[in-house]
Amino acid sequence: MSEIATGLDYPLSSTTVLLKTLVKLGYLNYDRRARVYFPTTKVTGLGEWIPKTLFGSGQIIDALNDLHAETGEGIFIGAKNDIYLQYIQTRASIQALRFHIEEGTIRPITKSVAGLVLLATLPMDKLENTVRRANIATPKVADRVKLKDISEQIEQIRQQGYGYVEDMPFEGGATLAMLLPVLVQGQPITLALGGVAERFRRNRDQYLSALRKAVRSVRTDPDFNNRFRSNCDGRRSTAGLALVPVAHAPPQRPRLADNTATQEQDHQDQDHALCDQRPFPELGQFVVQEDNRRRTDHRTGERAHSTQQGHQNNLARDGP
Repeated sequence: MSEIATGLDYPLSSTTVLLKTLVKLGYLNYDRRARVYFPTTKVTGLGEWIPKTLFGSGQIIDALNDLHAETGEGIFIGAKNDIYLQYIQTRASIQALRFHIEEGTIRPITKSVAGLVLLATLPMDKLENTVRRANIATPKVADRVKLKDISEQIEQIRQQGYGYVEDMPFEGGATLAMLLPVLVQGQPITLALGGVAERFRRNRDQYLSALRKAVRSVRTDPDFNNRFRSNCDGRRSTAGLALVPVAHAPPQRPRLADNTATQEQDHQDQDHALCDQRPFPELGQFVVQEDNRRRTDHRTGERAHSTQQGHQNNLARDGP
């Protein structure tokens, strides 16, 4: 007890009350003869609510497990934690030659392809700031990255919809990563697999196919759609995910006085259709198709209402 009081810098009386309370609640076991306290298994239950809060219905964990079962490689879910990538869920490789990453590990976000996938969701100003601060947190000068180099890597990730890197973070290793169409605590996350580079070169197509299938098995979160939707007028979404530039806006069409609002919406719909060229083409089907269907259904209903209202106005003006 005295060691605990000293370690916590608590008065001995307060430490006694605290320890007795924890024993009474079942979180500590007390050996009176040895005068030793030890945590019970009840302590492990304190965090049981966290995975459910983070991953909801479990479809993310199912995708993680499915990818692990199909490839046998090390699988992880990564999230951005300020200037770091954090491995928030992991599955160890079953291969004889493998790399091991402890769940909860963090590393500078620039030192993993999963981190680069997450950086690809940032606008340039935030990207530059994050890379600069990540470099400060990287101890070895040789491991620090140039913004120009990392921007080129990120542009490639945006175009192909996934990231693949060898010899980072481990020499002789390789990692494939894709963005999942969901948010965890309001942040994008990646699903990735890693292992020995030679094995990845032999099985890259198979592994990429399995990764794509796992990502598609996760139902798109509506918040993800809202977060990464943007107009083509140069504005960015809340997350700042820049869209592939659009060369020309749709031509203007003549407007009739009775349905100006409807035609204006038609132009906006065309703008949205052009905006469907997204930096993550693999996720285009998640973000775009359902939204386009809803927009089309909504506009069809408004047109029908507008036509009916026009007939009623004509009848009122000209008579039957």
